[in-house]
Amino acid sequence: YLLGSVYRDLHDAPKSMEAFLDGINAADTTSTDCRYDILARLYGQKSDLLRKQSLNKLALKAEKMVYQYAVLAKDTIYMVAAQWGILGKLFALEDYQTIADKCWEVLENSKNMGVYSYSAKHLCTAVLANIELGRIEDAQKLLSIYEQHSNCVDLTNYECSFPIYYYAKGKVLTAMGQLDSAVYFFRKELCAPDWNNRQAAYRGLRMAFDKKGETDSLCKYAALQCDAVD
Repeated sequence: YLLGSVYRDLHDAPKSMEAFLDGINAADTTSTDCRYDILARLYGQKSDLLRKQSLNKLALKAEKMVYQYAVLAKDTIYMVAAQWGILGKLFALEDYQTIADKCWEVLENSKNMGVYSYSAKHLCTAVLANIELGRIEDAQKLLSIYEQHSNCVDLTNYECSFPIYYYAKGKVLTAMGQLDSAVYFFRKELCAPDWNNRQAAYRGLRMAFDKKGETDSLCKYAALQCDAVD
């Protein structure tokens, strides 16, 4: 696991994957002293590497193994993280219905296990899934839980350390017809350093200006979105 993590940090995905697979294959799951906690983390790293290669079905399969071994390890936090990880992989596969149905169950289980705040940090994916399904009221409820219980959002100025929040907020506001406010939050996401968030922000701005009927801005952000994808 440590060797794979070093290669991962050196951006050597093939050697990183090889090390994580060696760790998985070396584990004796029939032994009474099997380190299920380490196995869960090995599968977690495998899932993340597969996700980065857009191998989403394989990433989902690996994430389910994370959950299985986290349960055996009695690792509450990792168990919850794996449940949200599974829903995240389902989002990449556009299975929005399962996410919308399951997110409330995961939240309730998290509350019973005393990790509700930790679980709330992962809600933006569920917000976006509900938007895709046209479940605007559910999306609003989930976003409110994120804002009030994740400890990630400063409600005095709506600053958040996770830029995906700005996109989720903007999408909800767009669906509600509050387009000026939506543009404000999409523009906040533009300050994020990575291209994934900038691409999402351009997409959000394109949609908002399309609804506003502002052709010049629509064309501007459509072009920027295309450049970000390229």
